[in-house]
Amino acid sequence: MGYIKSFVVRRIILLFGILSLGLVAIGFGPLLASSPASMQAVTIESIKSGDWSDPQVWNSGVVPQAGEAVVIHAGNTVVYNIVNDAVLDQISVEGVLYFSRQASTRLKVQNHILVREGGYLDMGTPTDYLPANIKAEITFVLTKAQTDAFVGTANGSGGDPHGEHGASHFESPDVGLWVFDRGRWDLHGSPLMRTWSKLAADVPAGAGTVVVENNVGDWYVGGKIVLTSTRNPQQFRIRSSDQKEVSDTFIEHELRNIEAVEVLDNGQTRLTLDQPLAFAHAGTAPFQGEVALLSRNILISTELVDVDEARFVDVRTRKFAHTMYMPGARGNIQYGEFKRLGYYGLLGRYPIHHHRMLESSNGMAVRGNAIWETGFRCVNLHITHGVTLEDNVCYSPVSTAYFVEEDERQQNVPEGYRRGYSQDNVFVHNIAIASNPKHFEDRNNDAIAGEMRRMGAFWPGSETQHEAYLGNVAVGGKEFEDAAGFSFPEDGNEMKSQGQIPFTFVSNEVHSSAAHGIFSWQNASNIYRDLVDTRLWRNGDAGIRWGAYGMAAFYFNAQLLENGRSALNITSVNAFLQDSIVTGSQADGSRSDRGFAITGYILPQYPNPGVWIVRNVFKNLPTSGISQVDRVVPGSNIDSLECDMHDFVPNPPFDLKQRPVWAGDCSAFYITMMGNQFENVPRPLVFGHAPNPNSYWKVFDYKGGETAQKDFVLLRADQNQPEQQGVITQKLVTPEVEQNAGLNALVVPMGSLPPEGVEFTGLLNHRTADTQKRSDPADFTFATQPDYPPNVKLEVIPNGETATMRATADDDRGVTRLEFFVDWKNVGTQTLSAGAGSAPPAEVTVDLSNYPRKYAYLYVRAFDGTKQLGDYEQRAYSNVVEIGPEVLGTVKQSADTGIPGGANDQYDYHMLLPSLKS
Repeated sequence: MGYIKSFVVRRIILLFGILSLGLVAIGFGPLLASSPASMQAVTIESIKSGDWSDPQVWNSGVVPQAGEAVVIHAGNTVVYNIVNDAVLDQISVEGVLYFSRQASTRLKVQNHILVREGGYLDMGTPTDYLPANIKAEITFVLTKAQTDAFVGTANGSGGDPHGEHGASHFESPDVGLWVFDRGRWDLHGSPLMRTWSKLAADVPAGAGTVVVENNVGDWYVGGKIVLTSTRNPQQFRIRSSDQKEVSDTFIEHELRNIEAVEVLDNGQTRLTLDQPLAFAHAGTAPFQGEVALLSRNILISTELVDVDEARFVDVRTRKFAHTMYMPGARGNIQYGEFKRLGYYGLLGRYPIHHHRMLESSNGMAVRGNAIWETGFRCVNLHITHGVTLEDNVCYSPVSTAYFVEEDERQQNVPEGYRRGYSQDNVFVHNIAIASNPKHFEDRNNDAIAGEMRRMGAFWPGSETQHEAYLGNVAVGGKEFEDAAGFSFPEDGNEMKSQGQIPFTFVSNEVHSSAAHGIFSWQNASNIYRDLVDTRLWRNGDAGIRWGAYGMAAFYFNAQLLENGRSALNITSVNAFLQDSIVTGSQADGSRSDRGFAITGYILPQYPNPGVWIVRNVFKNLPTSGISQVDRVVPGSNIDSLECDMHDFVPNPPFDLKQRPVWAGDCSAFYITMMGNQFENVPRPLVFGHAPNPNSYWKVFDYKGGETAQKDFVLLRADQNQPEQQGVITQKLVTPEVEQNAGLNALVVPMGSLPPEGVEFTGLLNHRTADTQKRSDPADFTFATQPDYPPNVKLEVIPNGETATMRATADDDRGVTRLEFFVDWKNVGTQTLSAGAGSAPPAEVTVDLSNYPRKYAYLYVRAFDGTKQLGDYEQRAYSNVVEIGPEVLGTVKQSADTGIPGGANDQYDYHMLLPSLKS
């Protein structure tokens, strides 16, 4: 009877065309959420399991036709097995829609694909993926009228997280693939060993082949690749008309198709291209570009009717369909191609989007995908926990490529529940190429979403200290103000999330970005962060643009090479660089002239550290190695500057002759330098005329020629005059002080100060009126004896399914502890007896037989038992060893089983909410 009823209703609709989908749903099944275009669509329903091409599967007795809406009912498994260019209206999956693994397929829709509660869209799993010779395509075909009707989430009706469809922010006009509460979507194309690789040698312009350093023999002949730009995009020149310095921007990414793939005897791969390259690409360490594969055998894309594809260069035209996992949904997305998805300037409409999932997303994976030419971002994790993003390629997105989003406004969170935070998400070996800012005309328009000033290829969560970034690369982002490869957002004032994975930032790289490598302007003074083995090279402005009052970021073993105006531009109260190399550019047209450039806000809140510059190498810097901005106004004196003065002496009102420590541009600069080397740097140290007289530089083991002293203190040149001295510097001037014209400063021999140090008491903090609790006393002891951090090296010895980590370390006062790490996990700690000199070699063997990711990062950190930097325990990091998929072998693709009905599929989002009450 059900079959006859549905068939009759269908014929009535065909005859009269007046019954809406809603009326059909009242009598005959679940309501299909519809856009206006689908309200008159005929609905075809499954009545049994079978192939899509079998007419007996459908209540109409006919395979679904163009313009019809389709329902896959619960209990039915329908195998999609046809290549079809007829455009369906939309599809609602309540049972199982299974894409064939035996036949290539194509599916086109003009409206939604809805995966309902209990529904399963199966496009491949780790144990049942689409083989390389089988292709599957889903295309959303949209008209201009449809794209004009999109509303996004900012102004939408939304709904609470456990309301209709089990999700907030479903909007009928916004065409996409939606996976609702207790629905599941899995996608798994043919696996690739690596989705991108480094060049193995320099490639000249005009070359028709390139060699990459890994075996990528599984890349497709005919597949599309992108070669990344490797020059510094900002090239400076003197304009002939007015003799002013100007810059030209060059971004030299190139798209090509593969004509042949040849794996070489040494494990590298030669790729033959369909046409010669227009630009040269560097492939010799440390400057190596990348080649990334954009093609996959599963493609989800958008086709805009009557729109010339060439127009997509204008990012405002990129108004595409999207995908979204809702709270309580499940699934993994692996080895798929997502082309032209995401809607320009609309919140919530991205190519891959995990939306307010909280704990329901734990164990999900986004791995091996190519996401390119997008309308808005590539992957967006919105108050989402425990997702692994690994080995993805993002090319030419609008705004930030990989975005971790918090919920600042508490929209649609039921009263009595805390707002959500993202946490425990892991980013491993992903690459972001050529991020585009909003169009110039939209940058001051708040109605057009996207990062205006500080766009980043990677945007870590602003309020989480539980994320991991390992082996990622950002390259060639377009210039806009403070855009960067990694952008740490300003609104992270206090880290509140309660995740399990500690913040980990290891072996990440940014190069050839038009602005900065890393931009940080966070004020979270409640945490310390170690950033290890960071490589930032040939970025147009600064390798690191580093600001704000808090966020103690400690850079170890960094490579800051041939960046634009400076390697580090520091406007922060916590700035740290240890065991790193800083070089300038030798290329014509580049202006990589400064190393560590300090521009303000350096005064720390004791016992937090000031600036720490220890055991680094500065090379080939035409202007300076380490410098602070000279803020004297020509023809005036320091008192002519306007300073934001705060009391730093016990009894205000204070006497200006005591020179209180100020804030803002007139903060004091407290800098410790130990064991730095300078090669081909004409001015290693540029003290300048610091606005605040309390500024000092503490220097140990200096080898420059300006002074015969090895260990000394630098003070402002007028600090030998008592009436000019500050409350701190007056205790540091001794009879042995020297005027030094080369350094433009006073030089106080360290040996003339007490060996036990100089004690400062009764000092008030410099920001007593601040709400960040900085009114505590700022007492400290000025140490006059150096205490170097340890040295540590790591050797990794693979042995089948295990690897032995062997560490050697030494310290001037003794190594007390070695900690062995695989990614963020401490896999072994060895406590040693204190004592100067080398520690005995230490070993830890790790089991990699069932490793959950394709890439592992092994390193060791060593401690010497001191806390020279306030509460921060002095340490050093070894070299980092990456173990890739060639060694790890068969990969356990995710913590999820990938099998519907498994334990993870019983997750109940509704049961989670009571546990989140604040």
